Amino acid sequence: RALATWPHAPPSTDAGPPAPDDELAAFKGFIERLVARHGYLDALLIGPSGEIIFSLRSEDLAGSDLHAGPLRESNLAALFRHLRASPAGHARFADTAPFLGRPSLFVGAEIQHQGVGAGVLALQLPLQRIDDLMAERPGLGASGESYLVGADKRMRSDSYLQPEIRSVTASFKGSI
Repeated sequence: RALATWPHAPPSTDAGPPAPDDELAAFKGFIERLVARHGYLDALLIGPSGEIIFSLRSEDLAGSDLHAGPLRESNLAALFRHLRASPAGHARFADTAPFLGRPSLFVGAEIQHQGVGAGVLALQLPLQRIDDLMAERPGLGASGESYLVGADKRMRSDSYLQPEIRSVTASFKGSI
């Protein structure tokens, strides 16, 4: 419902404005197709003041404040702050970090309306795609592997040889 009353939604150019429920259904349909086509885990629309207006997968996130709420230290909040401080047209990745108890990776871009920042669209990326890429093993032999590690020394991809103990999840839990 918050999306239907979003003050930064572009006005209709039709003979008359569509009903709010029609606009919401059209937006949700577009986001559902985007997420399905590209394999994202979630899509979130964040208002210009940092409130989550819409989450495709978690209605409980709607209304959450990225400045003062429990998500203020999350990678999603850091992504939002960075994008709001960046010049228009920039997209950015948020580093992998726990979000709602699970390691998560986001990419986002600011939404502009008539030259004014109207919010941020953030997409949650599946970590499995990174694991799939890192699991490619040409030339590594039986005991070789490659994996990603962040500047904080935590894993960003699972180990191919020991995924049950050397994983992104285990890394962020502090067990490795």
